[in-house]
Amino acid sequence: MFSVDVRNRSWRRLRRTATALAVAAIVTVGGSVVAAPAQAASSGSPCDYGVVISARGTSAPAGDGSIHGGRVYASGGWNGGLASIKELLISYSPMPLQFLALRYPAGGATYGPSVSQGVDTLVQEINWISEQCGAYTPAIFLLGYSQGADVVSRAAISNGLTARGKGAIAGVASIANPNFQPFKPFDAPGSASGGSGRFGGYTPSMNDALASMRFWGFPPPGGSQGWVYRVRAWCQDGDYWCSSGDGPNAGTIHDNAANTYATSVKDWIQYIATEASGF
Repeated sequence: MFSVDVRNRSWRRLRRTATALAVAAIVTVGGSVVAAPAQAASSGSPCDYGVVISARGTSAPAGDGSIHGGRVYASGGWNGGLASIKELLISYSPMPLQFLALRYPAGGATYGPSVSQGVDTLVQEINWISEQCGAYTPAIFLLGYSQGADVVSRAAISNGLTARGKGAIAGVASIANPNFQPFKPFDAPGSASGGSGRFGGYTPSMNDALASMRFWGFPPPGGSQGWVYRVRAWCQDGDYWCSSGDGPNAGTIHDNAANTYATSVKDWIQYIATEASGF
């Protein structure tokens, strides 16, 4: 189990940072109070609040160089819709976030070993980041598309996570995962209901572990209290990989999934980062 004290420190800092940024966004012009223009929320350090770590899909272009012991790219590695989500978060999130892309093969012919390497590398990165800010534990958001969604989902429930690393995971966004299964409590509203992913889905114990990443609050978009899940999975009916679609547009639906859900993913991460009390 994660340390409650560590979590409380993270979320207290979240609230203080959000309040300070909100105050800073208000300026006085000619005696009138107006909102300042939105400011980019990217950061060079996870210690300012947190970090988003992305995992690209199969065969997507790799980034350049490496940092953090070779676990993430020095630049690049954000492709297609993942890049769109990053730009939306930079433009609209009030929280300062660092953005990192996981350095892993994203191989197609070697899918299994590629996923395993990605999970191992991501777990090491999560554990390392959680220890970099002294008493403060950064909030870590995991973002994956296609094969990358499989990687971030598996890493979030890995036995290799330290207690502090596990406790640092604020949210896991899984887009078009080939192991998607409909009707799970953490599936995004409106996600596919017609079929599971091509790879059949996770074991019951894995799904239970993903569903256990939750807290009691007010699930978006608002209303009555209930469980708020820190994992959210998006999949569109007809997607070739996450819904076993076989229509003429099945591949296109999959290829466009991260762009299709970009605003929804941004809104969900922003909600977790600014509205969720959690602990």
